[in-house]
Amino acid sequence: MSAAPTKATERVLRVQENARHLVRGACPTLAEPMETGDGLLARLNPVSGGIAPSTLAAIAEAAARFGNGQIEVTARGSLQIRGLTQFTAPRLAEAIDGLDMNVRTGVPLETGPLAGLDPDEIADPSPLAERIRHAIAAGGLSARLGPKVSVVVDGGGRLPLDEVLADVRLEAGRRGGAVVWHVAIGGTRETARGLGFVEIEAAGSVVMALLEAIASKGKTGRAKELTDGELEAALRYLPQPDRATRSDNQSSQAAPPPPSVLPDISPSRGEIGLHGRPAQSPPLQDRMSGCGQPISPLEGEMSGRTEGGETRIGGAHFVGPASPITTLSLSDGRTALGIGLPFGQATAAQIVSFADAAMRAGADEILMAQGRSLLALCPTAEAAETLREAAAALGFLTDAADPRRSVVACAGAPACASGHLRARAIAAEIAALLPSGLDGVVHVSGCAKQCAKPARAAFTLIGTSDACEIHHGDGREGQPIASVAIGDAAAAFGRAARLYRNEKKNGKGAATRP
Repeated sequence: MSAAPTKATERVLRVQENARHLVRGACPTLAEPMETGDGLLARLNPVSGGIAPSTLAAIAEAAARFGNGQIEVTARGSLQIRGLTQFTAPRLAEAIDGLDMNVRTGVPLETGPLAGLDPDEIADPSPLAERIRHAIAAGGLSARLGPKVSVVVDGGGRLPLDEVLADVRLEAGRRGGAVVWHVAIGGTRETARGLGFVEIEAAGSVVMALLEAIASKGKTGRAKELTDGELEAALRYLPQPDRATRSDNQSSQAAPPPPSVLPDISPSRGEIGLHGRPAQSPPLQDRMSGCGQPISPLEGEMSGRTEGGETRIGGAHFVGPASPITTLSLSDGRTALGIGLPFGQATAAQIVSFADAAMRAGADEILMAQGRSLLALCPTAEAAETLREAAAALGFLTDAADPRRSVVACAGAPACASGHLRARAIAAEIAALLPSGLDGVVHVSGCAKQCAKPARAAFTLIGTSDACEIHHGDGREGQPIASVAIGDAAAAFGRAARLYRNEKKNGKGAATRP
């Protein structure tokens, strides 16, 4: 008599048939892997904090045993395991269930890898994020929102979440000596539509109101689709700025809050001022524009931080980012070492070797980080340097100036069934040819879906059934500047990039066909 299936096995078996029919727009998880060109793909991420190096090594060993040994860290800092089958996926789930790792489920809620540890952060986002996470669960929102809907709660600091796409964004800033949270919807820090500022007491309820509005549009609804009228309805119970008293630092009177699953952070006082590029209807503009410290259209454009700099938005200050490929001193005395995975991928053997080196260096925690990187928390700066040298010898990215960081590539063929290009192989060739002076990264996409699309691309290479198209920018608009044989893609890009750089320098505009 065979043994009863475990819960992990039951979960995976229940969804395997559905996994074969998943399309872009769904998100693979440990319980619901996605069919790709090289088998099933599973994605996992800790709810918060990092994992022990021994746990990371165990995950990599399981990836080699049950998958094809290829491991990825995504742009959002999730871990992906490739090459699973309908028989091995349940066994991988069982192996992960047996580890000391609380895997995230439900609506993705990002706080940044060093939340609570970064001495430069404006506010620790973890408590607020945890209350929002509980509120989402209590309100049953995970079942009513689409799989791509996500939330960012960014406390600032050296590794903020500027380029992480999110439907709802909260970003800590300082204004007048107090911490305020900037609310924005539908994009990265640069592209999201800003709604203004709110104090922490109202922040959770603002997020919940916006998520409810998105959920009302169905499983395909996204924040960027919310109209002024829908925003008006979603925020109708939230506190309004008082033009007469705000400049005198007096509290404005708030309307009674709606029934909330966030009683401890229900709104008591706050500032919400809508601004942004989309035109607003007069009633909404009139309702939301008043504030003692008004947000001008220019100040509200969310222009993005410069390297290591500071940004001012509506009178609030925001600390600028550093590269994750660096060493950072933490508030608890440890040193974080950041390393990158070339084009987001490493072998299980590389990951196991890195985890072993981390244990020898005394690192007690490893975090998956945005930008396809890993952060090892080491006891001293000397230990971090020892580990950096070991990581470099293993083939990881340890220098922020490494040209491979300027090329973004999807899995491509043969890993992805839709891929026409061996995207990562071409990306490696391009990195060796990359000219200086490009405004943005180079994106290599195996097909027209552009699943790895970065926030800003200088050039995009797109695979088709019989050629490779080379585009300026993100490739979403206009005709390609060249269409070349797939085998000539990297060399043709090199010629196009040099032409473009030279003609831009001479003020002649875009490059011609290479």
